[in-house]
Amino acid sequence: MALELGAALILGLTAGLCPICWLFSMPILPHIVSRCKGLKSSILSSLEFSSAIALVFTPLGALAPYAMNFLTGRERGWAYLGAGLVSMFVGLWALRILKVPYRSVCKKFNLKLLGSSTFAYGFSYGLATVGRGAPLLISMLSIVAASGNAIVGAAALCIYAFCNGLPLVMLATIAGLSKTQEFIFKHSRKLDAVSGMLLCAIGAYYLWLFISWA
Repeated sequence: MALELGAALILGLTAGLCPICWLFSMPILPHIVSRCKGLKSSILSSLEFSSAIALVFTPLGALAPYAMNFLTGRERGWAYLGAGLVSMFVGLWALRILKVPYRSVCKKFNLKLLGSSTFAYGFSYGLATVGRGAPLLISMLSIVAASGNAIVGAAALCIYAFCNGLPLVMLATIAGLSKTQEFIFKHSRKLDAVSGMLLCAIGAYYLWLFISWA
């Protein structure tokens, strides 16, 4: 349980504060920022935005273990292999060891907003994240799927959602869009390095479990 929740915390922060997410949030953030008149409204907007993302992600976290059990016939070893391979692949991608033309593909994605409220923007952002097959989200789902526990999966994806949305909106509403963009582009590689090493470690752990099972 600690592994899944810890991964959700780190991967959620990494996913939220990365240039790709900044690209997808740009149609949304100016509308949210314009509504915020102080710290209280910034916090409320951040929570509202993140709650909507959690509404999209949390059910996926709960369903992932069931999906994995169905695909593997409840054989835990195959679940470990799947989680290990996905985690290792995305970890190496985050560390820039593997090259994937993900950024060019994402730029072609057309983000559609549903309604005009902060909650609707968050819901749209969550759906867009699922629709573009975000690597860190896929990694997180593979990790909770290997746990075999739907409650842990739901809790981890809820944490992941709030870490994904809350810091991004808080920074944008308090510091401003330009300073937030500067911060993200300055520190994104450090965050990627942390998440990459974490994912490689998790991947190695699950692959070890698979070898032990086999």
